[in-house]
Amino acid sequence: PDFQLVHKAIRMADPEQMNTSQDDEEQSSQPSAMSPAEKLSALRALMKRESLSALLVPSGDAHQSEYIAKHDGRRAFVSGFTGSAGTVLVTTDAALLWTDGRYYEQAGLQLDAAHWTLMKQGLPDTPKISEYLRAQYCVVSADDGAVETAKKEPRRVGVDARLLSKQEADELTKALSGDGQGSAELVAVGDLVSEVWGDVRPSPPLSAAFIQPEAYCGTAVSAKLGKVREFLAQKRAAALCVSALDEIAWLLNVRSADISYNPVVISYAVVCVESAHWFVDERKLSDEVRSHVSQAGVQLHAYEAIFDFLRAGLTQGAVVLDPQSTSWALHRALAENPIAAVKSLLTTSPLPLAKALKTAVELDGMRACHVRDGVALCKYLCWLAAQLRAGKPVSEVSGADHLERLRGEQSDYVSLSFATISGSGSNGAIIHYKPESSTCKQLHIEEMYLVDSGAQYRDGTTDVTRTVHFGVPTAHQRRCYTRVLQGHIALAQAVFPEGTTGYQLDLLARQPLWRDGLNYLHGTGHGVGAFLNVHEGPHSISFRDTARLQPLLPTMTVTNEPGYYETGQFGIRIENVCIVREASTPHNFNGTRYFCLETITMAPIQTSLVDVSILSENELEWLNSYNALVKNTLLPLLDQNTKAWLEIQCAPLATQANKRGAAKSASSAATTAKKRQKA
Repeated sequence: PDFQLVHKAIRMADPEQMNTSQDDEEQSSQPSAMSPAEKLSALRALMKRESLSALLVPSGDAHQSEYIAKHDGRRAFVSGFTGSAGTVLVTTDAALLWTDGRYYEQAGLQLDAAHWTLMKQGLPDTPKISEYLRAQYCVVSADDGAVETAKKEPRRVGVDARLLSKQEADELTKALSGDGQGSAELVAVGDLVSEVWGDVRPSPPLSAAFIQPEAYCGTAVSAKLGKVREFLAQKRAAALCVSALDEIAWLLNVRSADISYNPVVISYAVVCVESAHWFVDERKLSDEVRSHVSQAGVQLHAYEAIFDFLRAGLTQGAVVLDPQSTSWALHRALAENPIAAVKSLLTTSPLPLAKALKTAVELDGMRACHVRDGVALCKYLCWLAAQLRAGKPVSEVSGADHLERLRGEQSDYVSLSFATISGSGSNGAIIHYKPESSTCKQLHIEEMYLVDSGAQYRDGTTDVTRTVHFGVPTAHQRRCYTRVLQGHIALAQAVFPEGTTGYQLDLLARQPLWRDGLNYLHGTGHGVGAFLNVHEGPHSISFRDTARLQPLLPTMTVTNEPGYYETGQFGIRIENVCIVREASTPHNFNGTRYFCLETITMAPIQTSLVDVSILSENELEWLNSYNALVKNTLLPLLDQNTKAWLEIQCAPLATQANKRGAAKSASSAATTAKKRQKA
C-alpha cells in the first residue's frame, strides 16, 4: 500500500499517537492539579480500603512492554519519574522508586525528595524489592537463632495482576513467603493508581492497524503460524498464548502506532493447533486488515475477551504461557478454567527467537534504511556545525526537531524509533536524557554533544549514537572518547565461536575503559527489530545475567554502544547497529562455526576527538576503513555542502607506520639535500 495513505490513516485514527516531538515523555506524567503528597495520600486511602500494607506499581502495561501508551503511564503519574524503566513501592509510611544506572541522575531530578526515596538498583547496598519487603514484613532469624517477626500482623502487598509477569509474581510470592514462615502475601487488586488518576487519564490509543507486506518482511503469516504449530506438536500442547506486542505484530504481519515509536497494535493472540485468535479493538481494523488475517485463518475477538477465552474458550490440552512475557492475570484466568485437561505449560515462547532471526528480505531492508538514515544524520551534523560556528542559537530540542525533519525527508520514513537523546555538556552525562523545551540547554561550540537517535522505516529500524565536539576538546575528553572508541572497535572486530553469549562479549568493549579506571552502567548492546521495537530480545550484550541466556546467532541484529559518563561534565557514547554473520576463518576447530559482526550504521566517527597516541595500528586502520566506507556509501546521496563536510570528517588519520615512513622520507630527503650542498 501507498505509505503516505497508511501514515495519514494512522494520524486520522489518533493524531496523538504519531506525535514524536521532544516534549513527549518516555512515560508521560500528564498535568495534574494534585501534588505529590496529595497523590500519595489518595493512593494510601485506597490501600486502606483494600487492607494493603504496600502497593507495587510496575512500569509496564498489561503486555509487559518497555515503552507504553500514555494511557498506561501509571508509575510516571504517581511518582513524576518518566524514564522507561523503574518500579514504585508505596507503603503506609514510605514511597520508593527502584531504577537502574541509566536513570539515577534523571530520577534524582524528577522525584520529590520530600516524599520519595530513590533506590539505585544494581548497587551493592541497594536491596531488591523482594528483599526490602521481606525485611519489612517477613519472619527473620535473629542472631541468637531465635525467630522474630519484623511486623507482627500479616501484611498484604497488592499489585494489579495485569502489570506483573507470572515469573515476577512467583519470585515475589516466594520471597514474601519466607520459606513458609512469612507474614506477608502478594495479592491481586484492581487498578488503584488509575482511580487516583481519574478523568485526566489519557484515553486508550485507537490507531489504525495496517499490513506489513511480505515484500518488507519476507515470510507469510500462514508460514509463521505453521512454525508455531510445529512447536506446539513438539511440546504436546494445544495452544500458545501471546501477549508481547511486538511478537503479535511480527506473527500477524501487522503494524500500527498504538505506542509512540513502537509500531505495534495493543492486542493479544492465541494460536491453537487448528485455529488462531486475535483479541483486538476492531475499530482499529480496516477491511483490508480483516481480510489479511482472515486469509491466514485468524479469528477476531474483542480485546478484553482474552480472559473469558482462557477461562472457558479452551477445552483441551496444555496452553503455553511464557512466564516472562505473560501477565499474572492471564495465568490466573487460565487457572479458573474448569476443564482439568486445560492447564498452563510454563516455557519459553518460540516467537522472540524466531523474530530475532531476520529473513534475507529483512536484512536487506535494515541495510538499506541505515543508508538513508545516515544521509539524514550527516545532513544534521553538517548543518549543526555551520550553525554553531556562525554563532546561531541551537537548543537541544530545536536540534533534535531539525534532525527529525531531515529523517522525515527520507523514503519509507514512519516515525522516530525513540525520543531523541540530545544532550550538550553535562546533560550528555544523563544516559537516557530527553530534553524539554522549558528546561533544555543551548548547544555550545566548546561543549561535547551527544545525540542518540533513530527512526522507524517501513523496511527497518535504526538506532545510532554519535558524540561530537565543534570546538577544541580537552586532552581528558579526547582520551576518554578514544577509550570508548577502542571498546567499540574491539567488539566490532570480534570473532567468536558458536554458542558465545553477549555476556561473554561484553568485557571486550569495557576492557579499554578499565585500563583507565573508567566504566559505564548500561549494557553494551541490544537487539533491534525490523520495523518493530528498537529494543529487542532475547539476546543482548551486557554484564547482566539475562545476557547469558541466549547465544548470538547469524542474522540477529545487535547494537555496539560502549560509553562513558562524567556527571556534571559530559557524556560519550558511540553506537552502531550490527548484523551477526558467519566469519571466514582458516580453521574450524572441532567443526565449530565462528561468527562476527557486520556494521550497517552509516555515519562518520569524529576523528578530531581521537587521541591517536593511544590507538594501535590495527585500531587506526579500522577507523579509517569504517569512515572510508561511510564516505563511499553516502557521498553520491548528499548535497554539495554535506559532501564537503563528509570529505573532511572521513579524511584518514595517519597510522604510526605512515608517520614513520613520512619521517624517514623527510630525513632521507634532508640528507640528500645536505650531500648536494656539499657537492
